[in-house]
Amino acid sequence: MFFEAQHTHSPIHRISELAQELLFYRINESDFVMDATMGNGYDTLFLWKKVKPTGKVIAFDVQPRAIYQTKELLRNNGWKEDDPAVELILDSHSHFVKYVDRPLKAVMFNLGYLPGSDKEISTSWTEMKCVMDHLVHRYLIVGGYISIVSYSGHDEGKSEQAELLTYVRNLPSKYWGVMEITRSNAAESAPKLILIERKE
Repeated sequence: MFFEAQHTHSPIHRISELAQELLFYRINESDFVMDATMGNGYDTLFLWKKVKPTGKVIAFDVQPRAIYQTKELLRNNGWKEDDPAVELILDSHSHFVKYVDRPLKAVMFNLGYLPGSDKEISTSWTEMKCVMDHLVHRYLIVGGYISIVSYSGHDEGKSEQAELLTYVRNLPSKYWGVMEITRSNAAESAPKLILIERKE
């Protein structure tokens, strides 16, 4: 993947990889970061490679299959289960405050449902708002980042994306930088990337 060779860049139509590329130089060894939606584990792997060995990535998903697939991906890339730089949690990201005891440098979201799994199990705006409120008011450090890949190709995702865009567009510009990235020549339902920075 692109982050294994700094001179390599991902195609811009691959929104989830573009999110990683935009965070590549903004995350350092020793940072404390979170993958809020583990899924197949690609963001967890990216974050682990950036913060190891002295930092930590904490990752969440509500499906045991996501935990299994993420462990397999990490193992295939040299991770050992006794590595304290990774913590995988079977729980909703909306409960992250039960597990996170210090501010975060970066948080990554890839919303929607786990590819190849039950599409009825999907993220929701109710959970997302809970997480965003905590991040905005307490848990994201100054100079920290939130990346969100959002999908509107299904009913739950469409509603979630609309609420999310309203939320981030109303963050005070004095304290927050917000960028939305959308493919101009793709279907309206193509995924969007939202990048948020807590200003100095």
